Amino acid sequence: MTNSNPTILILCGGDSSEKEVSKASGKAVYEVLQKSTSTELLFLEENQLPENIDPSKHILFPLIHGAYGEDGKLSAELEAKGFVYAGSGPSASVICFDKCVTKAMALKLGIPTVEDWSGVILNPSHLRQIPLQGNRFICKPRAQGSSVGMFLYEKGSEELPDNLLPEEYLVEPFIEGRDLTVGVLNGTALGVVGINPKSELYDYDSKYTPGRTDYEVPAKVPENVAKDAQHYAQLIYAHCRCRDFARVDFRLSAEGQLYFLEVNTIPGMTATSLLPKSASIKGYSFIQLIDEMLKPASSRFSEKFY
Repeated sequence: MTNSNPTILILCGGDSSEKEVSKASGKAVYEVLQKSTSTELLFLEENQLPENIDPSKHILFPLIHGAYGEDGKLSAELEAKGFVYAGSGPSASVICFDKCVTKAMALKLGIPTVEDWSGVILNPSHLRQIPLQGNRFICKPRAQGSSVGMFLYEKGSEELPDNLLPEEYLVEPFIEGRDLTVGVLNGTALGVVGINPKSELYDYDSKYTPGRTDYEVPAKVPENVAKDAQHYAQLIYAHCRCRDFARVDFRLSAEGQLYFLEVNTIPGMTATSLLPKSASIKGYSFIQLIDEMLKPASSRFSEKFY
């Protein structure tokens, strides 16, 4: 027997390229959740759990985007220390954080993806000899979130990006079209959101600079496209063994072909982030979405301690 009213402990921050986005998510969730639930907000300065938290008193709500939060390391640490937490477990996190692995799984499931050149540490020579059809390519780190390090490359260009990272990249032909995203809540797809950046690429600046992107909530797409996106989102979520919530991203070509891009196991959670937008299409307010995201963890806590 333990505390019948555990405290929700929101974890955010961490030492990654996405720590400021993570802090924004943590603050936004805390502001609404603390009005009705015993809640604490904890900013991690480094990728390490503090000592003064108790598995019998806390349900953890990790909102650490990118490395440590989404790559399976945090969830593995939480499980090793006996904590109940919201979100996907270590194996799902490892799969989904690696864009190459997730795309390979999507292909096995019959979900359309764009051809790619993957697992490459890019350098000027590599960039000028991309072995794919086309002249324009999206280059993105194999294991990063929030479009960190992503850039558009014109084949043969002598201009190399300043944000080229010393790690493995995934290179895909640039598909003329637009991005779509679908939230998944406890295995069920939410609404389809359309993403229209004012620049050509939905990069880090487009995501987090106010006014740089317009959103369609819901997306103005044919019904069959929306249904396919929702079906594929549920399918990849289930086969990656995701849990509680996630967000799945797609590219819709100008010709109407849908392509899977990636799964985000800890998506942004400000009131204007994409998962809340997707949930709003199905009638969820921000606080209702948060409550639903936490319900399975609350049930797991009760099963463990009662």
